Amino acid sequence: MSFFALKRILRSQIMRHSTWMAAGGIIQLVVAFTANLVLVRFIEPEGFGRYAIAIASITLIMTFFSLRVGVLIIRTEEHAFNDEKKTLYFNVIFQELIVAGVMSFCVLSVSRLLDWWSGLLLIAVLIGQFADNNKIFFERQMPYKRLSVLEAGVNGGGHLLSVGVVLLGGHMAALYLRELFYGIATLVSLRMIGRITWRRLRFVRIEEWKEILRGVRGAWFDMTFDSSFSRIIMILAGYVGGEKGAGYLFQAYRLAGIPHQFLAPLATRISFNWFSRQDNHARRYNGLRTLITYMSVPLLLAVTVVYMYADRLVPFLFGDAWAHAAQLLVSLSGYVMFLSLFDLLRVYMLATDQTRNLVVMRAAQYLGVAAATVPYLMVSGTITETTLGAGVSLAYALAFVIGVWLIRVHNHINERQRVAW
Repeated sequence: MSFFALKRILRSQIMRHSTWMAAGGIIQLVVAFTANLVLVRFIEPEGFGRYAIAIASITLIMTFFSLRVGVLIIRTEEHAFNDEKKTLYFNVIFQELIVAGVMSFCVLSVSRLLDWWSGLLLIAVLIGQFADNNKIFFERQMPYKRLSVLEAGVNGGGHLLSVGVVLLGGHMAALYLRELFYGIATLVSLRMIGRITWRRLRFVRIEEWKEILRGVRGAWFDMTFDSSFSRIIMILAGYVGGEKGAGYLFQAYRLAGIPHQFLAPLATRISFNWFSRQDNHARRYNGLRTLITYMSVPLLLAVTVVYMYADRLVPFLFGDAWAHAAQLLVSLSGYVMFLSLFDLLRVYMLATDQTRNLVVMRAAQYLGVAAATVPYLMVSGTITETTLGAGVSLAYALAFVIGVWLIRVHNHINERQRVAW
């Protein structure tokens, strides 16, 4: 927790590039926020809710079939990351994408959720997932300056497209076309800078699948739990509040996630790279404690602003039609405070292969939602979007506390083993 631990992190090669990621994140945040201010004036809450339910349904199906091979691409040591390994990882990504697309299409068809818009979203998600996985081959080299420029350009272009479409009378189509643009533009950008990865196609053997599954099981459990959580919450919001309720919660989520967008490069990608490449356990653990301490300060400030000014800020920014989202934003205060800290613990566990602790922390997250919603349901016979927001807050707070305790126990065990040796 010392200043010297923070200084070591800041002097690392990874952290020297973090300013570019932070700058890119700020640019993306400003552009996204500005574009959203335009969209909410032309698209009613029901329109946002319909889009949120649709994309939550599609990605909930797909999340179970993605093995998260990107974790292996980042984590594999340099001497082992040869052409054969690159070809294997590429083909796993390509083949799992085919399976995920087919299964998603079948489930949407059987459940009668398939229409032109959901079909377009399915295509957009498939292209986006391939583009994101392809980008990880480039990210492994830690070119954060070029990545920040690429991502800021792609996201900015998507938001400008959505604003243009809605101003021309495209209404909800702006949201769906923006999603499609992200994936295509990412692939085109990687191709333009000569960093798109394409390997020889071949079938992945059964023993190779088993090896991949062993290597990604922790990441798969974590990211499946993570993806499922937010999507289930959004689908539940649609169930209890209809498309309008889902629209309100969708926008409250976006506002509550703004502090995390500032801290996300440090809390996730950069920290994961730094944790993964540290061979000194004590240094890695002290780095985690330091990051938690210093990241907590701006997050506490953000929670204070939300609690004191949400009821005035939301109608001012979005208009009176969105006033109910202010109440939901306050209910998400715990999400504002603990999301970035939770992600920091999550990537630490992934980097140190603490699969069991990761699963326990994720289970605590779901337990937090249940603890907030089930008693309310038993007393009143129903739940509201505000109850769901409070459940999300409690979920991240409880998961963070449990995660800190698990990592402390793991560190204590490691220290005892080191002393014994």
